[in-house]
Amino acid sequence: MTASFRSGAAHAFVAALEAAPAGTHGLVFDVGANDGTWTRSWAAQARRLRKLNNISLQAISFEPQPTFRTRLEALAVETGSEFVPAAAWKFDGGLSFAVPRPGSTAAAIRNDGSLRVRSVDLANFINTRLPRKEPRAVPMPTPNTVLHMRTISLMKLDTEGAEYELLPWLLTHGVLCHLDYVIVEWHLNRLDLPDRLPAIGLRLSLPSLLRAGCERPPKLIEHDQPWEANTRVMVPGLHSLAMLHSYPTGRTVPMHTKPYLSNDRAWMAAAHKNGHSCRDGQPRCASSNTVDPMRPKESPCYWENMACNASAIEMESALGQCARRLWVSTDRGQANPCTQLPGLQKLPCLSDR
Repeated sequence: MTASFRSGAAHAFVAALEAAPAGTHGLVFDVGANDGTWTRSWAAQARRLRKLNNISLQAISFEPQPTFRTRLEALAVETGSEFVPAAAWKFDGGLSFAVPRPGSTAAAIRNDGSLRVRSVDLANFINTRLPRKEPRAVPMPTPNTVLHMRTISLMKLDTEGAEYELLPWLLTHGVLCHLDYVIVEWHLNRLDLPDRLPAIGLRLSLPSLLRAGCERPPKLIEHDQPWEANTRVMVPGLHSLAMLHSYPTGRTVPMHTKPYLSNDRAWMAAAHKNGHSCRDGQPRCASSNTVDPMRPKESPCYWENMACNASAIEMESALGQCARRLWVSTDRGQANPCTQLPGLQKLPCLSDR
């Protein structure tokens, strides 16, 4: 795929470079370059930015498949980019790679893979190339401060399931805190069944981990969630977990739960009044996926926005009650709260059961 410069992280990254002072350096890490199409799309931007305000832009691509090596080496010479013929991983050395067919976009790191490829420690590689961000409060300018102000970075991570191991590795080694823009393509279907529930936890918690763990988190994370790799993918344990944490219903709400429900209702009332939103926080959420307006929950940013939108939380609470009518026998015969929500009359749980 080519980079999209009309929206998302690539657009924001280019806009930041355009607004930066002369001499600023842009770094683009294409982790999982495949045939180099995405890397090539930066060549024209590099020429334009240099003419615009003497902004330099360098792309560094990682791809272990031998099929693409000659093409990517030629691309590096043609565009002045850098090509690393290796799999981005957690250590330098080698690992097994499964390739369904030469040039396949589904090639991935697998212990039972038939192809042996070179690996590089991605955290160490990026840390040696990327200047560290200084804390927000710096008593006086330093060379590193100036260097940071003149360096803006973007990483695209498309590793066919390895993102679930690489992202924690990059976070614990400080890399994600030093990047400005991040694009992650998620591949839930690449994981074995027992690994999928924790993987969803990582996907949903990544923004809050960065906000809490980074002095200066990335400005924006773009989530690319191809439907064939994420939608309708079975996740053992997810249904039970959702029921455990859905809004409590029935006549017997535990006494210790009632104060927390009151606090939640108070929060929602205040959020309505004050227009609470976390869209202005960092990292902001963006998505490169086209989503059906009638199915908003398939948007990768739905969950981040829902947590900051009181109306959406009320909707989610009602949906939780609605869902429980299908499985909690003690709720039978009670008024269904979903009937009061516009647009939800077609939900299957609205029928008396």
